[in-house]
Amino acid sequence: MTAHGGMARCRALLAAPGADAELFEEALRRHGEPMERARTALLYGERLRRAQRPGQARNHLRAALETFERLGAAPWAERARGELRAAGEAARPAADDPETVLTPQELRIARLVAEGASTHPCASRCS
Repeated sequence: MTAHGGMARCRALLAAPGADAELFEEALRRHGEPMERARTALLYGERLRRAQRPGQARNHLRAALETFERLGAAPWAERARGELRAAGEAARPAADDPETVLTPQELRIARLVAEGASTHPCASRCS
């Protein structure tokens, strides 16, 4: 973490809501390390969400989540995912496991197709 980025983040956290935006933006600009930038984006997103500005919060929370997932920082990614849900966006876990990515109905259909069933509407009666 650059000292200037960390100082700006600390000043933003201590600032009154509404007076913190410039400080968070400064911190985001000054951070050289992706993890520190993502942590600042998460904190900024949390602050915006609590200030009833979910649309702006989601942009920062998404950026933080993407970085945490890319870096393998699972606890941080889960925190960002929770904040995204609280801000009104359903953030699915990043996983290759179909059981965590697909809805139950999508999973059932995928299993049926894998077993040879057809998705064509009249496959069983249009022969």
